[in-house]
Formats: sequence, structure tokens, C-alpha cells
Amino acid sequence: MEAVIGFGIVTVAFSISAANPYPVQGSSAPPASSHPPTTEPHEVANNPDNEFYKAAATGGFAEVELAKLAQEKSKAEDVKEFAAMMVKDHTAANNKLKTLAAANDVTLPDDTTLMQKATKKKLEVQSAADFDEAYVKQQIKAHEDTAALMKNEIDGGKDPDAKRFATEALPTVEAHLAHITRIAATRGINY
Repeated sequence: MEAVIGFGIVTVAFSISAANPYPVQGSSAPPASSHPPTTEPHEVANNPDNEFYKAAATGGFAEVELAKLAQEKSKAEDVKEFAAMMVKDHTAANNKLKTLAAANDVTLPDDTTLMQKATKKKLEVQSAADFDEAYVKQQIKAHEDTAALMKNEIDGGKDPDAKRFATEALPTVEAHLAHITRIAATRGINY
């Protein structure tokens, strides 16, 4: 069972991590577009950052769904508090990303991917005793992957707005990773 969960966590973590943009603490306004609007929506062919936008959106949706599940299923107060922070931060980041995408004529998906749905299902069937460990491990992997995604966009992205979003999000992603890693250490969870 652990191998199946591990595979699901790894596959979904990539999907989720691609979508874990976090707003900079205290920042409420979306960044202004730094290039003129186009008359055609951005497509993969003419916007190499389009996949970043899409992954960030689906991952953000998944993060909120998984955090709400953790708020319902977890028996641990520290996990529930972390999940509440994920709902708050990811909802804000999702809204910021939607505004940014609209300003740049990027069409975002409006739902999670099939792999993200599968990860949620795997967490839903966890016993209460096993849920917290599975969720914590998933969150560590997701945040590691998201930090890498943000760094990749910062270093190699072409869209200045996407790069700015990633630059602003990275410190919060790293703070979330440090927080969930502390929870794992406190609970004796090996990851």
C-alpha cells in the first residue's frame, strides 16, 4: 500500500507543485502587466510560459482541495492549522494568478488534473491514523517541487509577469516547506 501511495504522491506532487504559487505576505495587488495586451490568447506555440500558468492554476486548485480534506480528516491540530494556511494562501494566490492570466490573455483550466484527482482519492481512503502522515509527506514533496518550478520560471521564463509571480511566490513556498517539514519532524514522519 505504501508503494502505491508513494507513486500517487510523487505523480500528484509534480502536478500540485507546478501549481503552488503563493503570494508574498502582505501583497494584495496583482502585478501589472509589463507588456501590451495582445488580440489573440497566448498559446503554447507563442508563449513558452503558458505551461507554467496552467500548472500553477491546477496545482493551486488541488492544494485548496487537499487542504480542505485535511481540515476535515486530520485529528492533529498542527496539521489542521497548516491546512487552513494552505486554503488561505492558495486561494489568494489562485485569485492573483487568475487576474494576471486574464491581463495577459492566458486561458487557465478551471479544474484539477486527473492525477491530482487521483491523489485526492488516495488521501480520502486513508484511515484517520494514516491520513496525517500521508498528507504531510505529500505536502513536503509538493512544496519541494513547487520551489523548483518557481526557480525554473525565475531563471528560464520569458514572460516577465510569470517571472515576477514566481519571484514573489518563492519565499512563501519556501516558508510553507519549512513549516510542513517542522510538522514532520515533530511527528517523527520520515520523508
